[in-house]
Amino acid sequence: MRLLRSRGIGSGPHETIPDELLERLGLSRDKAEEVVAKVLDAEVLLRELASQFSQG
Repeated sequence: MRLLRSRGIGSGPHETIPDELLERLGLSRDKAEEVVAKVLDAEVLLRELASQFSQG
């Protein structure tokens, strides 16, 4: 949720993810940001694809 919030998605305060949490999850901050970016990019592409089917 904090990663999404940092991109303006959702509500609540902007808080950084503690390094300790990322370490426990076995993630680097860069990798976590990269994954969120990929998910959001895929969401945009899926919406575009869905809109093409609804126009037909």
